[in-house]
Amino acid sequence: MKGNESLRFKERSYLCTALRAFIGGTDCPAIPEPLDWDRFERIVAVNGLVPIIQSTLLNLSQVPENRQQTWKHASIGVLLKNRQYLKAAVKMFRILESEGIAAVSLRGLAMAYWIYPDPALRPMSDVDILVPTDAKEGLLDRLRLHGLSPCKIRRYQLLYEIDNCLLEIHWSYLTTKRFRKTADFGSWIASRRQMDTSEGAIYHLTPENELLDLICHMSLHHEMDSLLKFVDVAMLVQKEAIDWNAVRVWCEGARMTRLVHFSLAVVDHLFGTDLSSRLTSLPRHVPGKKEQMYEAYVSRLFGRDQPIYFCRRMRIMLWIAERPLPKLRQILRFLSLDVIGELLTLLIKRARPLEGRYPFRNVPKEKEPSDG
Repeated sequence: MKGNESLRFKERSYLCTALRAFIGGTDCPAIPEPLDWDRFERIVAVNGLVPIIQSTLLNLSQVPENRQQTWKHASIGVLLKNRQYLKAAVKMFRILESEGIAAVSLRGLAMAYWIYPDPALRPMSDVDILVPTDAKEGLLDRLRLHGLSPCKIRRYQLLYEIDNCLLEIHWSYLTTKRFRKTADFGSWIASRRQMDTSEGAIYHLTPENELLDLICHMSLHHEMDSLLKFVDVAMLVQKEAIDWNAVRVWCEGARMTRLVHFSLAVVDHLFGTDLSSRLTSLPRHVPGKKEQMYEAYVSRLFGRDQPIYFCRRMRIMLWIAERPLPKLRQILRFLSLDVIGELLTLLIKRARPLEGRYPFRNVPKEKEPSDG
Protein backbone atom coordinates (compact mmCIF):
# COMPACT_ATOMS: atom_id res chain seq x y z
CA MET A 1 0.00 0.00 0.00
CA LYS A 2 1.38 3.41 -0.93
CA GLY A 3 2.29 5.77 1.90
CA ASN A 4 -0.35 8.27 0.89
CA GLU A 5 -3.04 5.59 0.86
CA SER A 6 -1.90 4.34 4.25
CA LEU A 7 -2.27 7.81 5.74
CA ARG A 8 -5.84 8.13 4.46
CA PHE A 9 -6.82 4.88 6.11
CA LYS A 10 -5.08 5.99 9.30
CA GLU A 11 -7.22 9.15 9.43
CA ARG A 12 -10.36 7.15 8.84
CA SER A 13 -9.39 4.60 11.46
CA TYR A 14 -8.61 7.22 14.07
CA LEU A 15 -11.76 9.23 13.42
CA CYS A 16 -13.86 6.10 13.92
CA THR A 17 -11.88 5.34 17.08
CA ALA A 18 -12.56 8.85 18.41
CA LEU A 19 -16.27 8.53 17.61
CA ARG A 20 -16.44 5.16 19.35
CA ALA A 21 -14.91 6.77 22.45
CA PHE A 22 -17.46 9.59 22.31
CA ILE A 23 -20.39 7.21 21.88
CA GLY A 24 -19.20 4.97 24.70
CA GLY A 25 -18.24 7.84 27.00
CA THR A 26 -14.64 6.62 27.30
CA ASP A 27 -11.26 8.35 26.99
CA CYS A 28 -9.94 8.70 23.48
CA PRO A 29 -6.66 6.88 22.72
CA ALA A 30 -3.54 8.73 21.67
CA ILE A 31 -3.38 10.06 18.13
CA PRO A 32 -1.23 8.02 15.73
CA GLU A 33 1.62 9.81 14.06
CA PRO A 34 1.82 11.08 11.42
CA LEU A 35 -1.72 12.31 10.77
CA ASP A 36 -2.74 14.51 7.85
CA TRP A 37 -4.47 17.17 9.93
CA ASP A 38 -5.77 19.11 6.92
CA ARG A 39 -7.53 16.06 5.54
CA PHE A 40 -8.71 14.97 9.00
CA GLU A 41 -10.17 18.41 9.70
CA ARG A 42 -11.95 18.58 6.34
CA ILE A 43 -13.66 15.23 6.93
CA VAL A 44 -14.63 16.28 10.45
CA ALA A 45 -16.01 19.63 9.32
CA VAL A 46 -18.04 18.43 6.35
CA ASN A 47 -19.66 15.71 8.48
CA GLY A 48 -20.74 18.15 11.19
CA LEU A 49 -18.46 16.51 13.76
CA VAL A 50 -16.40 19.51 14.92
CA PRO A 51 -18.02 19.89 18.39
CA ILE A 52 -17.81 16.14 19.02
CA ILE A 53 -14.16 15.90 17.99
CA GLN A 54 -13.22 19.08 19.87
CA SER A 55 -14.76 17.65 23.03
CA THR A 56 -13.33 14.16 22.54
CA LEU A 57 -9.76 15.25 21.77
CA LEU A 58 -9.76 18.15 24.24
CA ASN A 59 -7.19 16.69 26.60
CA LEU A 60 -4.82 15.27 24.00
CA SER A 61 -1.63 17.31 23.72
CA GLN A 62 -1.01 15.96 20.21
CA VAL A 63 -3.73 18.16 18.75
CA PRO A 64 -2.14 21.30 17.24
CA GLU A 65 -3.12 24.44 19.12
CA ASN A 66 -4.47 26.15 16.01
CA ARG A 67 -6.82 23.19 15.38
CA GLN A 68 -8.12 23.28 18.93
CA GLN A 69 -8.81 27.01 18.69
CA THR A 70 -10.61 26.63 15.37
CA TRP A 71 -12.74 23.79 16.72
CA LYS A 72 -13.45 25.67 19.96
CA HIS A 73 -14.77 28.74 18.12
CA ALA A 74 -16.91 26.55 15.87
CA SER A 75 -18.32 24.72 18.89
CA ILE A 76 -19.25 27.99 20.57
CA GLY A 77 -21.05 28.97 17.38
CA VAL A 78 -23.03 25.71 17.47
CA LEU A 79 -24.00 26.31 21.10
CA LEU A 80 -25.29 29.83 20.39
CA LYS A 81 -27.15 28.77 17.26
CA ASN A 82 -28.75 25.78 18.96
CA ARG A 83 -30.08 28.03 21.69
CA GLN A 84 -31.69 30.16 18.98
CA TYR A 85 -33.22 27.06 17.41
CA LEU A 86 -34.59 25.98 20.77
CA LYS A 87 -36.25 29.36 21.40
CA ALA A 88 -37.77 29.36 17.91
CA ALA A 89 -39.03 25.78 18.30
CA VAL A 90 -40.59 26.49 21.71
CA LYS A 91 -42.40 29.46 20.19
CA MET A 92 -43.73 27.29 17.35
CA PHE A 93 -44.82 24.51 19.70
CA ARG A 94 -46.72 27.01 21.85
CA ILE A 95 -48.56 28.29 18.80
CA LEU A 96 -49.40 24.81 17.54
CA GLU A 97 -50.58 23.72 20.99
CA SER A 98 -52.80 26.80 21.26
CA GLU A 99 -54.38 25.75 17.95
CA GLY A 100 -54.95 22.22 19.22
CA ILE A 101 -52.41 20.75 16.80
CA ALA A 102 -50.25 17.99 18.27
CA ALA A 103 -46.71 18.18 16.92
CA VAL A 104 -43.37 16.53 17.51
CA SER A 105 -39.77 17.48 16.75
CA LEU A 106 -37.63 15.18 14.65
CA ARG A 107 -33.93 14.36 14.76
CA GLY A 108 -31.69 17.41 15.30
CA LEU A 109 -33.48 19.37 18.02
CA ALA A 110 -34.59 16.27 19.89
CA MET A 111 -31.16 14.65 19.65
CA ALA A 112 -29.37 17.80 20.85
CA TYR A 113 -31.49 18.38 23.95
CA TRP A 114 -32.55 14.82 24.75
CA ILE A 115 -29.81 12.40 23.74
CA TYR A 116 -26.50 14.26 23.55
CA PRO A 117 -24.74 15.08 26.86
CA ASP A 118 -24.48 18.72 25.80
CA PRO A 119 -26.70 20.43 23.16
CA ALA A 120 -23.60 22.16 21.79
CA LEU A 121 -22.31 18.80 20.54
CA ARG A 122 -25.08 18.29 17.99
CA PRO A 123 -25.15 20.86 15.13
CA MET A 124 -28.35 21.38 13.17
CA SER A 125 -29.27 23.42 10.11
CA ASP A 126 -33.01 23.62 10.76
CA VAL A 127 -35.79 22.29 12.99
CA ASP A 128 -38.11 19.63 11.59
CA ILE A 129 -41.57 19.39 13.13
CA LEU A 130 -44.14 16.74 12.21
CA VAL A 131 -47.88 17.45 12.48
CA PRO A 132 -50.85 15.15 11.71
CA THR A 133 -51.77 14.78 8.05
CA ASP A 134 -55.23 16.25 8.61
CA ALA A 135 -53.68 19.39 10.12
CA LYS A 136 -52.67 20.44 6.62
CA GLU A 137 -56.09 21.92 5.91
CA GLY A 138 -56.13 25.49 7.12
CA LEU A 139 -52.68 25.27 8.71
CA LEU A 140 -51.32 28.16 6.67
CA ASP A 141 -54.15 30.52 7.68
CA ARG A 142 -54.10 29.44 11.31
CA LEU A 143 -50.41 30.20 11.64
CA ARG A 144 -50.89 33.55 9.91
CA LEU A 145 -53.24 34.52 12.72
CA HIS A 146 -50.16 34.34 14.96
CA GLY A 147 -48.14 36.59 12.69
CA LEU A 148 -46.29 33.76 10.93
CA SER A 149 -45.91 33.78 7.16
CA PRO A 150 -43.97 31.01 5.42
CA CYS A 151 -40.76 31.83 3.60
CA LYS A 152 -41.45 28.90 1.30
CA ILE A 153 -44.41 26.64 0.59
CA ARG A 154 -43.83 23.09 -0.62
CA ARG A 155 -46.20 20.28 -1.39
CA TYR A 156 -45.58 18.47 1.88
CA GLN A 157 -44.29 21.16 4.21
CA LEU A 158 -44.28 24.80 5.16
CA LEU A 159 -40.99 26.58 5.85
CA TYR A 160 -40.85 29.39 8.41
CA GLU A 161 -38.05 31.63 9.53
CA ILE A 162 -38.25 32.67 13.16
CA ASP A 163 -35.42 34.78 14.58
CA ASN A 164 -33.11 33.72 11.75
CA CYS A 165 -33.88 30.03 12.37
CA LEU A 166 -35.46 27.81 9.73
CA LEU A 167 -38.36 25.62 10.86
CA GLU A 168 -39.97 23.06 8.57
CA ILE A 169 -43.52 21.96 9.37
CA HIS A 170 -44.20 18.57 7.76
CA TRP A 171 -47.56 16.85 7.39
CA SER A 172 -46.14 13.99 5.32
CA TYR A 173 -43.22 12.21 6.92
CA LEU A 174 -41.75 10.45 3.87
CA THR A 175 -41.78 12.55 0.71
CA THR A 176 -39.87 10.08 -1.46
CA LYS A 177 -42.41 8.63 -3.89
CA ARG A 178 -41.11 5.10 -3.43
CA PHE A 179 -41.96 4.95 0.27
CA ARG A 180 -44.47 7.74 0.87
CA LYS A 181 -47.38 5.47 1.79
CA THR A 182 -45.52 2.66 3.49
CA ALA A 183 -46.77 3.41 7.01
CA ASP A 184 -49.09 5.56 9.10
CA PHE A 185 -46.89 7.94 11.02
CA GLY A 186 -49.76 9.40 12.98
CA SER A 187 -49.04 6.94 15.78
CA TRP A 188 -45.63 8.55 16.19
CA ILE A 189 -47.29 11.85 17.05
CA ALA A 190 -49.89 10.21 19.29
CA SER A 191 -47.16 8.65 21.45
CA ARG A 192 -45.00 11.78 21.66
CA ARG A 193 -43.28 12.79 24.88
CA GLN A 194 -42.95 16.22 26.40
CA MET A 195 -39.56 17.53 27.44
CA ASP A 196 -39.19 20.68 29.53
CA THR A 197 -36.21 22.85 28.65
CA SER A 198 -34.88 26.14 29.96
CA GLU A 199 -36.89 27.92 27.25
CA GLY A 200 -40.11 25.92 27.53
CA ALA A 201 -41.64 22.64 26.43
CA ILE A 202 -40.80 20.75 23.27
CA TYR A 203 -41.98 17.32 22.16
CA HIS A 204 -40.03 14.33 20.88
CA LEU A 205 -40.73 10.78 19.73
CA THR A 206 -40.45 7.63 21.80
CA PRO A 207 -36.97 6.03 21.63
CA GLU A 208 -38.25 3.33 19.24
CA ASN A 209 -39.88 5.81 16.88
CA GLU A 210 -36.91 8.16 17.03
CA LEU A 211 -34.65 5.27 16.03
CA LEU A 212 -36.90 4.56 13.05
CA ASP A 213 -37.01 8.28 12.24
CA LEU A 214 -33.21 8.51 12.22
CA ILE A 215 -32.85 5.44 10.03
CA CYS A 216 -35.55 6.40 7.52
CA HIS A 217 -34.20 9.92 7.17
CA MET A 218 -30.57 8.82 6.98
CA SER A 219 -31.15 6.00 4.50
CA LEU A 220 -34.08 7.11 2.34
CA HIS A 221 -33.73 10.88 2.18
CA HIS A 222 -29.94 11.13 2.33
CA GLU A 223 -28.67 7.67 1.37
CA MET A 224 -26.26 7.59 4.31
CA ASP A 225 -24.26 10.65 3.27
CA SER A 226 -23.04 11.89 6.67
CA LEU A 227 -21.19 10.39 9.62
CA LEU A 228 -23.19 12.52 12.06
CA LYS A 229 -26.34 10.59 11.18
CA PHE A 230 -24.64 7.32 12.11
CA VAL A 231 -23.46 8.83 15.39
CA ASP A 232 -27.07 9.85 16.14
CA VAL A 233 -28.25 6.25 15.80
CA ALA A 234 -25.47 4.87 17.99
CA MET A 235 -25.97 7.59 20.62
CA LEU A 236 -29.70 6.97 20.85
CA VAL A 237 -29.28 3.22 21.35
CA GLN A 238 -26.46 3.83 23.83
CA LYS A 239 -28.57 6.13 26.04
CA GLU A 240 -32.12 4.82 25.76
CA ALA A 241 -33.58 1.36 26.36
CA ILE A 242 -35.10 0.32 23.04
CA ASP A 243 -38.09 -2.00 22.80
CA TRP A 244 -36.70 -4.04 19.91
CA ASN A 245 -39.86 -6.07 19.59
CA ALA A 246 -41.84 -2.87 18.92
CA VAL A 247 -39.28 -1.91 16.27
CA ARG A 248 -39.59 -5.35 14.68
CA VAL A 249 -43.40 -5.16 14.57
CA TRP A 250 -43.29 -1.71 12.94
CA CYS A 251 -40.71 -2.88 10.38
CA GLU A 252 -42.81 -5.87 9.41
CA GLY A 253 -45.95 -3.78 9.03
CA ALA A 254 -44.20 -1.10 6.96
CA ARG A 255 -42.16 -3.66 5.00
CA MET A 256 -38.93 -1.93 6.00
CA THR A 257 -37.15 -4.81 7.69
CA ARG A 258 -34.32 -4.86 5.17
CA LEU A 259 -33.85 -1.10 5.36
CA VAL A 260 -33.59 -1.04 9.15
CA HIS A 261 -31.39 -4.12 9.43
CA PHE A 262 -28.95 -2.95 6.75
CA SER A 263 -28.71 0.56 8.25
CA LEU A 264 -27.93 -0.86 11.69
CA ALA A 265 -25.37 -3.20 10.13
CA VAL A 266 -23.54 -0.24 8.57
CA VAL A 267 -23.48 1.46 11.99
CA ASP A 268 -21.94 -1.76 13.35
CA HIS A 269 -19.40 -1.76 10.53
CA LEU A 270 -18.36 1.80 11.37
CA PHE A 271 -18.24 1.73 15.14
CA GLY A 272 -17.87 -1.93 16.06
CA THR A 273 -21.28 -1.98 17.76
CA ASP A 274 -23.69 -4.90 17.68
CA LEU A 275 -27.02 -3.24 16.93
CA SER A 276 -28.19 -5.35 14.01
CA SER A 277 -28.19 -8.49 16.17
CA ARG A 278 -30.87 -6.94 18.43
CA LEU A 279 -33.46 -7.55 15.72
CA THR A 280 -33.15 -11.31 15.58
CA SER A 281 -36.14 -11.80 13.30
CA LEU A 282 -34.90 -9.44 10.61
CA PRO A 283 -33.19 -10.86 7.51
CA ARG A 284 -29.46 -11.39 7.94
CA HIS A 285 -28.68 -11.91 4.28
CA VAL A 286 -27.49 -9.02 2.14
CA PRO A 287 -27.08 -9.23 -1.64
CA GLY A 288 -23.47 -9.78 -2.56
CA LYS A 289 -20.68 -9.81 0.01
CA LYS A 290 -21.76 -7.98 3.14
CA GLU A 291 -18.48 -6.20 3.83
CA GLN A 292 -18.33 -4.91 0.27
CA MET A 293 -21.86 -3.55 0.50
CA TYR A 294 -21.15 -1.79 3.80
CA GLU A 295 -17.92 -0.38 2.40
CA ALA A 296 -19.78 1.05 -0.61
CA TYR A 297 -21.39 3.52 1.80
CA VAL A 298 -18.56 3.99 4.29
CA SER A 299 -15.84 4.72 1.73
CA ARG A 300 -17.93 7.51 0.26
CA LEU A 301 -18.11 9.16 3.68
CA PHE A 302 -14.33 9.49 3.60
CA GLY A 303 -14.14 10.84 0.06
CA ARG A 304 -13.22 7.62 -1.69
CA ASP A 305 -16.19 6.88 -3.89
CA GLN A 306 -15.87 4.70 -6.98
CA PRO A 307 -18.19 3.56 -9.79
CA ILE A 308 -18.31 0.03 -8.34
CA TYR A 309 -19.37 1.43 -4.95
CA PHE A 310 -22.07 3.46 -6.66
CA CYS A 311 -23.43 0.35 -8.40
CA ARG A 312 -23.44 -1.57 -5.13
CA ARG A 313 -25.40 1.21 -3.43
CA MET A 314 -27.96 1.13 -6.21
CA ARG A 315 -28.22 -2.63 -5.77
CA ILE A 316 -28.92 -2.13 -2.06
CA MET A 317 -31.55 0.54 -2.75
CA LEU A 318 -33.36 -1.92 -5.02
CA TRP A 319 -33.05 -4.69 -2.43
CA ILE A 320 -34.53 -2.68 0.45
CA ALA A 321 -37.64 -1.89 -1.60
CA GLU A 322 -39.66 -4.89 -0.43
CA ARG A 323 -42.96 -4.14 -2.17
CA PRO A 324 -43.39 -4.38 -5.97
CA LEU A 325 -44.42 -0.72 -6.47
CA PRO A 326 -41.50 0.82 -4.53
CA LYS A 327 -39.18 -1.57 -6.37
CA LEU A 328 -40.55 -0.43 -9.73
CA ARG A 329 -40.19 3.22 -8.75
CA GLN A 330 -36.63 2.57 -7.64
CA ILE A 331 -35.82 1.07 -11.06
CA LEU A 332 -37.31 4.14 -12.74
CA ARG A 333 -35.22 6.37 -10.52
CA PHE A 334 -32.08 4.61 -11.74
CA LEU A 335 -32.95 6.04 -15.16
CA SER A 336 -33.20 9.63 -13.91
CA LEU A 337 -30.72 12.24 -15.12
CA ASP A 338 -29.48 12.83 -11.56
CA VAL A 339 -28.51 9.20 -11.00
CA ILE A 340 -26.99 8.78 -14.47
CA GLY A 341 -25.09 12.05 -14.03
CA GLU A 342 -23.67 10.89 -10.70
CA LEU A 343 -22.43 7.66 -12.23
CA LEU A 344 -20.88 9.46 -15.19
CA THR A 345 -19.11 11.86 -12.83
CA LEU A 346 -17.56 8.96 -10.96
CA LEU A 347 -16.57 7.20 -14.17
CA ILE A 348 -14.80 10.33 -15.40
CA LYS A 349 -13.11 11.38 -12.19
CA ARG A 350 -12.73 7.94 -10.65
CA ALA A 351 -11.77 7.97 -6.96
CA ARG A 352 -9.92 11.22 -6.74
CA PRO A 353 -8.55 12.33 -3.34
CA LEU A 354 -10.53 14.57 -1.04
CA GLU A 355 -9.35 18.03 -2.10
CA GLY A 356 -12.03 20.51 -1.29
CA ARG A 357 -14.73 18.46 -3.02
CA TYR A 358 -16.56 15.73 -1.21
CA PRO A 359 -18.02 12.92 -3.34
CA PHE A 360 -20.53 11.95 -0.68
CA ARG A 361 -22.11 15.39 -0.99
CA ASN A 362 -23.02 14.61 -4.58
CA VAL A 363 -25.61 11.99 -3.70
CA PRO A 364 -28.60 12.53 -5.99
CA LYS A 365 -31.30 13.92 -3.74
CA GLU A 366 -34.98 13.36 -4.25
CA LYS A 367 -36.41 16.28 -6.16
CA GLU A 368 -39.01 18.25 -4.28
CA PRO A 369 -42.35 17.71 -6.05
CA SER A 370 -43.57 20.79 -7.85
CA ASP A 371 -46.62 22.59 -6.60
CA GLY A 372 -48.33 22.16 -9.89
